[in-house]
Amino acid sequence: MGLAPYLGLSNFAMVFPDAPWPHPQVTGGRMWYSFPVGYDFRSAHDFAAQEDLQASRAQLKTWLINLAQTTRVPLERTILAGFSQGGAMALDIGPQLPLAGQIILSGYLHGEAQAPVSDRPVMVVHGAFDPVVPVGLAHQTQTALAAVGQPITWHEIAMGHEIPPQVMALISQFCEDLRQAGENTLVNPLG
Repeated sequence: MGLAPYLGLSNFAMVFPDAPWPHPQVTGGRMWYSFPVGYDFRSAHDFAAQEDLQASRAQLKTWLINLAQTTRVPLERTILAGFSQGGAMALDIGPQLPLAGQIILSGYLHGEAQAPVSDRPVMVVHGAFDPVVPVGLAHQTQTALAAVGQPITWHEIAMGHEIPPQVMALISQFCEDLRQAGENTLVNPLG
């Protein structure tokens, strides 16, 4: 949320949902679901079987549908964005909704890739030196999305697990390009 003023998206409304669970390692932090003890993204794990992820999925999908009703900005004019675990949630829930677009920052698939219910551009940005979510997972995500017919705009940047100014410029340009295609777009970032 602290990055929003630096995006320069004055023609956009931005809404930031809080993840439902307290983060055990970050004071005041939130998470969408837990990780197994010692998990480092280098081994397979069935996140979809986790009750906390299932609850978060339902909560996030309901929140997005209600948000569209509350704001009167249709999902077709909404860009769903997420960083890291939020990016995984955006990849999970996003295809089920008729969104204008998706932005995945340092994210990953925690389940099978799904074909989207409507056409939308998806921008994936990942750090070549990400020490948290290995870039190999992002490559797997890119391949899996292509396999279900979801083309993406791919940016692999010489960075770690972060959102530097270069990435903020990519986000702004992606959103402005979509705004030109349709007015009153709403951005829903997840983090």
